[in-house]
Amino acid sequence: FAGQRSRYSWASVYAFVEWAGLLYLVANGAAIFLTGLYRYVLEARWTWG
Repeated sequence: FAGQRSRYSWASVYAFVEWAGLLYLVANGAAIFLTGLYRYVLEARWTWG
């Protein structure tokens, strides 16, 4: 029973780490995109406006 429980907890920890890693990648991509967009807008206004 104890072995079964530890295996279950390891599976949930692994799933959480996978989810956290995916969330980190998505958040990182969004931050990079927003930073690029922000810089583009600033440079466009600086150049054209």
